[in-house]
Amino acid sequence: MPPRVWPTIAQINGVTLRTTLPIIQDNLRRFAAQPAVLASLATAAQVRDQDVGNTPAGTPTWRDGVAPDRRISIEDSQMRHGRKSRSQLIDGYKRHVLRDLDSGLVPAVGITPANGPEAQVTDSISLDLSVQGLSLRELHIDRLAEQQSGARA
Repeated sequence: MPPRVWPTIAQINGVTLRTTLPIIQDNLRRFAAQPAVLASLATAAQVRDQDVGNTPAGTPTWRDGVAPDRRISIEDSQMRHGRKSRSQLIDGYKRHVLRDLDSGLVPAVGITPANGPEAQVTDSISLDLSVQGLSLRELHIDRLAEQQSGARA
């Protein structure tokens, strides 16, 4: 077997990225048509596009700031950055719990990406309640998040 050649692929902020180019090219030829490989390549391209930019000279560099709707997980494509307030950050998902204040029971729960508006979960929680034959008499919600999303009570 010939010795491995480690060509420089890119230099980003002084960090040199290297790979065995012949191995990658061979694997791409053999496996590129498989759905799992195509999905992985699409994920890699999405992460690259949101995190790496180019200097005016064309050199790759880390992008400043956070891309809108930035993907934060390779494994979970729906996971996002979000915030409850200026100081409270959320990574992943928000849990929306509907609790009966009289009995303490929880008849419905909804999950949304962390960057989604609070009102996004309303339809699924309403459906859960109707399937159970329940209805709301009074609703106490996080008004700050509602105001930020533009939702109205």
